[in-house]
Amino acid sequence: KFYAIVIFNAVIVAVLLLVAYFSPFKPWFLGITNLQAYSAEFGICLFVIFAMAMGKLFFEYYSAKERLNFANTMDFLVNKGWMFILVAIFLIFRSFTLSQVFIVWLVGVVLAVLIYSLCSLGDIKIFLKEKFNTAVLKRALWFGLPVIPVVISGWLISLSDRFILNHFMTAEAVGLYTLPYSLLGVVKTFGTSASVVILPYFAAAYNNKNKDSTKLISAAMKFGLVLIVPFLVGAAVLGKQIILIISGAKYLPAVPYLLPLLLYPLFYFMASIFYDGLVVAGQTKHAGIAYTGAAILNIILNIWWIPKIGIYGAVFSTVLSYLLMSIYMYSVFKKYCKISPSFIKFGRILIASIIMGIPIYFINPSGLFMTEATTALGGAIYCILLLVFKV
Repeated sequence: KFYAIVIFNAVIVAVLLLVAYFSPFKPWFLGITNLQAYSAEFGICLFVIFAMAMGKLFFEYYSAKERLNFANTMDFLVNKGWMFILVAIFLIFRSFTLSQVFIVWLVGVVLAVLIYSLCSLGDIKIFLKEKFNTAVLKRALWFGLPVIPVVISGWLISLSDRFILNHFMTAEAVGLYTLPYSLLGVVKTFGTSASVVILPYFAAAYNNKNKDSTKLISAAMKFGLVLIVPFLVGAAVLGKQIILIISGAKYLPAVPYLLPLLLYPLFYFMASIFYDGLVVAGQTKHAGIAYTGAAILNIILNIWWIPKIGIYGAVFSTVLSYLLMSIYMYSVFKKYCKISPSFIKFGRILIASIIMGIPIYFINPSGLFMTEATTALGGAIYCILLLVFKV
């Protein structure tokens, strides 16, 4: 069934991307984003989307088979590992172009898909020997099709605001928005790592109608929140210092945009938990609806708000899109899966994080060493509070 899904998704994604490249959509998109000079880069991005869609399917497949170390390694290569190649290019040539960035990104994603495929040769041979079963392919089609807009819409939500900012404002505005967005993206990655580990066990328990499924999906949410909430409080208190250390004084104007963006990793994490539940329950169509609706809303709000309130328009568009996406997915998720609030203890996690942030705020460190020391102190206080509050 899995390889039937891969084949159908590959064909459909390829058709959609070819239409996007050769239809009037391409000149319209490049025109509205003021990127007419980047036609080649647009084409490379479409290849990246195709490869990422295939990589997403393999990631879910190997996670379900409980080969978590392998799946997480490949996911790192798809999302972060290719950056090491980019750093190597910079160290050698002392510069790189936008085209080189996209090409290296494409190489990293394609490499991951090739490794997935090589590790799946045995299963692929078995699949090819099987008779063509239209019933299985039909079920695979209905299950796999919604994954396509999930991948494409996720990409649009994360990147479209920058294109629209560039159209209505300047490259400097894009940088001031991208910096806090990227910093909080690291927090998002920490949170979702817990759900990735627990998901295969939740899926097995759910499919076997085991009552432990509630505890497992609640544990995925709890451990994610235990990581995300203190990081967000820390980012709120030390945001200025972190930006100053990482990017220098010229990026300090980005600090005001960090605070309202703090909610975006939280809403994204909640949406990812609900997405996992919908996939396990076979309700991928609702995940596709949620992501597609959020992407459309995000683009509309960006076009509407950025000319009126500038960078804050991109900030509020991102936060609201992820919020509404998580609300919609939860409205469907709760029909199939249950969450135990008493087990998660979100209130205690939040209180422990706030208490942790108070001494950090008054210390107000400066410089790399003091900021690292203060962060370590905050982490120690937080861990002690988790024990005291019996989280």
